[in-house]
Amino acid sequence: MAAFFMQTSNESVAFDELLVKFAAGTPLSRVKEVSNRIGLTVIEQMAVYDPDLYRVQVPANVKVDEAIEQYGQNSEVIGARKIERELLVKFAAGTPLSRVEEVSNRIGSTVLEQMAVGDPDLYRVQVPANVKVDEAIEQYAQNSEVIRATKIPPIWINEVEALFVPDELVVKFRPGRSRQKIDEVNKLLGATTISRAILADPDVYLIRLPKGSNLDDARRRYRAHPDVSWVEKNSRVFPHNSGGKGKFVGSPN
Repeated sequence: MAAFFMQTSNESVAFDELLVKFAAGTPLSRVKEVSNRIGLTVIEQMAVYDPDLYRVQVPANVKVDEAIEQYGQNSEVIGARKIERELLVKFAAGTPLSRVEEVSNRIGSTVLEQMAVGDPDLYRVQVPANVKVDEAIEQYAQNSEVIRATKIPPIWINEVEALFVPDELVVKFRPGRSRQKIDEVNKLLGATTISRAILADPDVYLIRLPKGSNLDDARRRYRAHPDVSWVEKNSRVFPHNSGGKGKFVGSPN
């Protein structure tokens, strides 16, 4: 089980958090000493995942990037990264995406992804910095169309992202758009056309983004364009007897 060292639910301000990996066997007293010197507070030891992994809170007067840099200067720290403020929200079966977005926007959250591969009514949403995660969960729970809302374990986020090809999207353009028009849209959005993604549908294309692109941000830009029907991350699928070699496919929202 994870060990909690402080309670934050009664705090009136939403804080950023980091996941910090220390060298094996680093005592808790040393973890707290290093963190306190940077001005951070150790919230939780992620013992269920890794006894040397800790969740720490970044106060408003400390910049997240600077905190990560300071951790990196310590020989006992393996790595540190920001924990994204994300939730998994399960809606009642058949709830339309428009309604999911309406409920989420009212709470102040942004729908990042429909987890259609595992459950078409399960969504990944992002909570803004000015909204406390626990309060967002409570507000979702007050809606009759929501089955549950839970925090996403940081380790799970990494596993989910590993299912997608970096810097690629699968985009379905509206029927009748010429290849020249498609290339213009991609160029406008900072991407390049790779090829048609689905032979049976001439309007679906595989596109490449600049290296290191945030796929969720790119999806939102494409979805807002009038020439786009839908856009999805490029899933990495491992068929039976594939020897671990992935086949890339896309699926609509």
